[in-house]
Amino acid sequence: VIERRINSCGVVRFLVTHDVGRGWISQRIRGGDEEEIIEILPADHNMTMNRYIVPEDSARAWHETYISELSTSQPEQSCLSLDIDDLGEFETLLDSGIIDGLDSRESDGVLSKFYGGVSDDLQDCSFTRCAQILSHVLGQESHTDDIDPVSHEITVEALSHVIDK
Repeated sequence: VIERRINSCGVVRFLVTHDVGRGWISQRIRGGDEEEIIEILPADHNMTMNRYIVPEDSARAWHETYISELSTSQPEQSCLSLDIDDLGEFETLLDSGIIDGLDSRESDGVLSKFYGGVSDDLQDCSFTRCAQILSHVLGQESHTDDIDPVSHEITVEALSHVIDK
């Protein structure tokens, strides 16, 4: 189980990964006695469980973990820089994210297809790692020894109609 949610009708649903893929399942069978189809296992008491009062606390904890993992996983020599100094630079970067000849919706579609395909191939692919693969395919980074061939192919396919050949 990856995630547990209660929908607007009060039905408990779980996001699960199984041999055939990932999807949402209900805790109980619909109709009849509504028998449980999920067995809740006792918690592992050795595992620490964070509880947050407000969503901002959860976001803050996630961000702190992300920053610490980013600093340990960043390659020494990468042309990628994630530092944004001010709002003006952010707006410039946001505007530059639109692919020439496409509108913002079409650009987002191309990048979503790329990111979705690569993150499906590399289950725990960070945004930074996807950016490195994208930079490599676009010829902005030259180190190829650590680029997954399937991710490279997915990226080329996603960008095929916008890359000048």
